[in-house]
Amino acid sequence: LWLVYPKAMDTIPSNRSKESHLLRVSKLALPSEGFFPRHFLAQITDANNEFPSSALLSVGYKRIPLLSTMRGSILVEGQAASGPEPFVEYRENALVLRLTLGVTLRSMALSPPSPPVDSGDDDPNATTTTLPVNESTLTTTTSLVTTTPWPGVPAAYLELELPPGYECFIVDLGGAYTEGAEELFARDENGDGYFDNFNQTLNNGHWTTDRNLCRFTLEMYAQIFAGQTFYVQLFVNNPRQALLRDDPENVWYIKYFGTNGTVLGPPARFISFEEEPLDLGWVGNLAVLTPLVGENLQPERFEYGADNRLRVFFEAVHFMLAQSYIVLDAPDDFDFGAECVVSDLGVDYYADWESIAWGSDLTGEKATTSTIGPSPNCTGDNWKRLARSPPATENFTRAIIRVSRTLLTGKYYGFAIDVRNARSYSMEQHDNWRIWIWSPEGYPVDGSIRTVFFNAPRTFAGTPDSPFERSWAVYPRPLNSS
Repeated sequence: LWLVYPKAMDTIPSNRSKESHLLRVSKLALPSEGFFPRHFLAQITDANNEFPSSALLSVGYKRIPLLSTMRGSILVEGQAASGPEPFVEYRENALVLRLTLGVTLRSMALSPPSPPVDSGDDDPNATTTTLPVNESTLTTTTSLVTTTPWPGVPAAYLELELPPGYECFIVDLGGAYTEGAEELFARDENGDGYFDNFNQTLNNGHWTTDRNLCRFTLEMYAQIFAGQTFYVQLFVNNPRQALLRDDPENVWYIKYFGTNGTVLGPPARFISFEEEPLDLGWVGNLAVLTPLVGENLQPERFEYGADNRLRVFFEAVHFMLAQSYIVLDAPDDFDFGAECVVSDLGVDYYADWESIAWGSDLTGEKATTSTIGPSPNCTGDNWKRLARSPPATENFTRAIIRVSRTLLTGKYYGFAIDVRNARSYSMEQHDNWRIWIWSPEGYPVDGSIRTVFFNAPRTFAGTPDSPFERSWAVYPRPLNSS
């Protein structure tokens, strides 16, 4: 870079003899990839380019990362795809995050800041450049001062900002050890003999948390590089209020700060809804669910392997638009089929048994039970299938029912669904029945906080201790057989 000084420069007054002229260089374009020096050498010559002298420059430069290179996402896990503890106020919901850096972070000693010099520039942002996100630039401020250590400078760090109401914390270095993550790191889908994902964990610094902020601060002289991908297990205490996936406040951010707290670009949102289908198994945010109430399941047959008709009841806790989903999960080896069959209950289930002369209540305890609407569409899946795996071809333990009517808050609904019973008994059959309500976009909204009971629970303290007081299970033969 060749620079020619102006022919005339301001005279430095005698009472400011310790000051010097400042040469500021900015907007140096960088290539998209490569390695860059941490120190620059300047050479000064006379007007004839003779009698050179040189000095190291004190450098305060920053690389502005492209938003497209900064990526954060959350591993889809749990029956509700929102972690193992997806409900409001639940604590220690274990999540696995995948983070890709858009800029190299280095934590190193810097020289102390130079005294302010009046450059004659009225622009208060003269040393900083505001850049379009599609440009790759280097912003540099230089002066002829040799670098000396300054241990009091804050180290570089990256920060995760969760939506309001969350509390986050990380154990040790945040190694990603959940059950779903273990499967992720063992995958070799292309069969090349190498794992598709490597469990890289940051270990050259430490994590600290403050409510909805989780910060990783680098040790002195540590660095993590642009393009590096790593995983972290994050524990969160869920907000006290339900949070829909499409809520404008439900945004997760990753932010970068260089040494001395320099902000490296704007906060980057986790992946968008539009990007999620291109990155199966990963999402940009999570729903915080409201527990359903009034769920109940009543089978017509209990014997092993029987073709059964299951009566399903629940009370809606949110108003849901038409084309929303009712999702029913069953234990292993129960099978709804690839194209499940849903029907209305008998007319008696929808009758007005209160016989009120002016009609029944629309909602509440005295309201009649309603159908879920005409011609519901139902498809089968397996609720244990990972989101990044191919569609299920057998053992359809999940029925996804799209309903054509709106669901009213406080209204009871009932329907019947065909299912092939499990072919043997297992204790898990008392615990793995769930009902979920999804939005028309397929995002979870409400769900069963525990297995759906066969009989009304004898205690209101939570899930009964005895499995036989929870959900129903199969028997070897019907009661009336010899």
